[in-house]
Amino acid sequence: MDEANLVLDYIKVLVWPLLLIALALVAAWLFSTRTPNHAQHTPLRADLPRARSEDTMRLTAALEDSEWLASLYASPPPDPAVHLQQAVRINPVSYREAARQIRDSLHDGRLVILDFAGADEELAARLIDFCSATTLATRGLLQQISSTVLLVTPHSA
Repeated sequence: MDEANLVLDYIKVLVWPLLLIALALVAAWLFSTRTPNHAQHTPLRADLPRARSEDTMRLTAALEDSEWLASLYASPPPDPAVHLQQAVRINPVSYREAARQIRDSLHDGRLVILDFAGADEELAARLIDFCSATTLATRGLLQQISSTVLLVTPHSA
């Protein structure tokens, strides 16, 4: 009987802690080999057909990053209701001129429609980053209308 108690005490003191440590190490290894899934973004308009070119994929990634940044607001998002007669349509050719037009239009409280159909990939990506930062700083709203058209609205207080 004493031997049985001694074996049980041995199991309680030595085997169970070693078993728990081994399980913890296996669990830590399993979780460390999984790829992190930090931010799952959903497309702004999933019902629109998208081209599978690298240009469109890069622009979509920039828009998803912008959407994620906008989701960090502590306050509710701005009201996108604006008067359409105040809309400014921009077909960007140069970054400097388009950025100036966007800045001035948003400062005046006008809606901006950006059409990237004729713009190259680098210009479009830079302008999306500019619009993302501008709308984040001014609490505006950036929305994707189609694969090449963006709607930038100022904050309406």
